[in-house]
Amino acid sequence: MFIRNIPLLIAMLRNLRAKTINRGMIGHSISRRIGPITREDINSYIEATLDNPLRYTDSTRAAPPFYLSRLLYPMFRYFLVNRELRLNLLRLVHGQQTIEWHGQFHEGDTIDVEMSIDGITDSPAGEMINLKTVAKVDQQILAEANTCFIIRGKGRSGHRGKSSETENREIFRKTIKTIKEQPLRYAEVSGDTNFIHTSPFLAKLAGLPGTIMHGVCVAAMASNCLLDEVLSGDMTRMRGISMRFATPVIPGDEITVIGYESGERGRILFNAINGRGKPVLKKGEYRFSV
Repeated sequence: MFIRNIPLLIAMLRNLRAKTINRGMIGHSISRRIGPITREDINSYIEATLDNPLRYTDSTRAAPPFYLSRLLYPMFRYFLVNRELRLNLLRLVHGQQTIEWHGQFHEGDTIDVEMSIDGITDSPAGEMINLKTVAKVDQQILAEANTCFIIRGKGRSGHRGKSSETENREIFRKTIKTIKEQPLRYAEVSGDTNFIHTSPFLAKLAGLPGTIMHGVCVAAMASNCLLDEVLSGDMTRMRGISMRFATPVIPGDEITVIGYESGERGRILFNAINGRGKPVLKKGEYRFSV
């Protein structure tokens, strides 16, 4: 994994003193054709996210809801190490994630993906860069995603905000457990070998307590929980999910996902907290057909 991290380490050192992101890069895009999806690919993602393999049978040939994230890291990496963009990787955190599903990915699919810089803006936590992703199979859009990374301002955590509690009525809570080796397992299947997930020394240099879980892995686990609790495992009814990342998840932590009524059909709100009661996901929305 160290060899794969060399471009990231070079970019980290090159941009160590970078103060702002190059906004002239807004609109820059790249495209890739990825696939076909194999059964081995699906099984490895199921294992890395501690998903239930019984819902991904040979008869359905379906891939997990967050499976696309397994394929996207090389494209994210292109932007992370881009010399012109000037991202300070030591201060970069995954801030927000939104996905809209228009269909399911299946074993055998070949996916055409376009990723672009949709915007670069200021926030109280620091500069935000938003990457938009559109994924198609046979010219049909199956998923759209917006990924927000924050370059934390000095002295800011990048995760400030009020309590994740909501006044809406709680309808369920379920605790899921991560495992200590999960970041390395997820790094292997996703290609995201970023040092904050794989190197305790460099993670501490970035101001973290040690290696942390991949944000997308935590999001996938929360999504799997919502799929079971809200839709009884029926993936065909999923329409979208969005969340903000708060406190980093330490490998081995327990996470409790809490669902709330939204007052609208086909939409619930959710948060997730760690075993110490701190929010790890907040302002979550889960959308589905009724």
